Amino acid sequence: ALRLAAREWRTTFDAIGDGVAVLNRNATVMRCNKTLTGLLGKGFKDIIGCDAHALMHAGKIQQENEKCSIQAMFETSRREKRIMNIDSRWFSVVVDPLFDERKHLIGAVHIMRDITEQKKIENNLIEETKFIESIVETAQALIVVLSRDFGVIGVNTFCENTLGYKRDEIIGKPWIGHFVPLDYQEELKKILTNCLAGTKIKGHEIPVLTREGAEVFISWHSAELKNAAGENIGIVSMGYDITQRKEIEKVQRLAQLGTLVSHMAHEVNNPLMIISGRAQIALAEKIENKEVERDMQVIINECQRAKDIIQRLLRFSRPSKGEIKLVDINQALDEVISLVEHQFGLANVRLGKNYQAGLPQVLADERQLHEVFMNLLTNAKDAIENEGGIEITTTAENSQVIIRFRDSGAGMSKELISKVFDPFFTTKEKGTGLGLSICYSIIKTHGGELQFESEPGKGTTVTIVLPVEQETVN
Repeated sequence: ALRLAAREWRTTFDAIGDGVAVLNRNATVMRCNKTLTGLLGKGFKDIIGCDAHALMHAGKIQQENEKCSIQAMFETSRREKRIMNIDSRWFSVVVDPLFDERKHLIGAVHIMRDITEQKKIENNLIEETKFIESIVETAQALIVVLSRDFGVIGVNTFCENTLGYKRDEIIGKPWIGHFVPLDYQEELKKILTNCLAGTKIKGHEIPVLTREGAEVFISWHSAELKNAAGENIGIVSMGYDITQRKEIEKVQRLAQLGTLVSHMAHEVNNPLMIISGRAQIALAEKIENKEVERDMQVIINECQRAKDIIQRLLRFSRPSKGEIKLVDINQALDEVISLVEHQFGLANVRLGKNYQAGLPQVLADERQLHEVFMNLLTNAKDAIENEGGIEITTTAENSQVIIRFRDSGAGMSKELISKVFDPFFTTKEKGTGLGLSICYSIIKTHGGELQFESEPGKGTTVTIVLPVEQETVN
């Protein structure tokens, strides 16, 4: 019966798929099963009586983790786990303390499992994951992963750099509420809702807000994101910066407009001259009917107004530099202010001046700068209801002259600011929408910048930055 029980025990012991060794308190191998001999490539005689640690770590055997002290396990009476690499094969090893019936520690059970195939699969998954991550991180496009409630759960490096935020400042925030301009939020919400319903959206142009508050136009491609079970868990969007393309399109539109205006001016001016001339001839004669006389004067005035609009169109399409000379910006501003100060006073609009003394002169067409200053002041006055003020400030910084017009008017939304330089865009009932376009063109011709800052209810600040020739700096 004992021999039969021993054979059954040995058969069962050898049938275990994991390599098993029984150790005494000195970590000497007292027994082992056949599976362990196969895993180690050694016979029973080479294993029984050997030190377990030396047996496992002899020769070319290397550990992936820090060496495990079996003696320390005996002292703490706790399980030890580790992963081992033996001759390019991977094993998981578990060492459990072994107690007798009186709860005395008498040794340990060493269990060893070959996990080489599992490790290969894990390594392949790791490599594939790294490969996919490298594609995402090196992509020259914004990649944003959103949850079902449009919260950010992932972004790539290009998105970080475009927005000017670190990744941990983006993840967890509502995408629409934090990084999309207010004027586009409702539109984007509808688009993303359609994505969650399974619709792939291609080429929707929605700008993003950078840390500095600038708008960067992005063309987005968005689709629903599913997990391994096929469940919709959110949205993934890939976006391409099209700001430069927008600028090119604007230049092309301006070029086309210039060609159109050049042809139109000649065709319209001739009939206007004839109409105005006939009206002036009629006024030269004695007209008994005063109403007819007034009508003739209206015709002359409106013809002149139409001619002025055409001239502005021509200046916009082909701005003439005229005479380029050194211009004292403070003096040029005073000349314009002297022309409008009385009119502005009647409209209850105060003009404040804060000029920097000794301001460097700039090379410019003084007449064109007068036109820019006049236009900006007039716009500021029109933005003020009832009464208010306009403060004009000049400073010199880093070889540049900076001119600011700050008004206390109604202000503008970001959507309106993005369109103020577009030809024919105006918020005025009788405006032509050409004034700011002409101003922008003039300042750009002088190598400068024209910038708008505004919020509804908080007024508007227009900043002109003009370069200073080094030899003109005082």
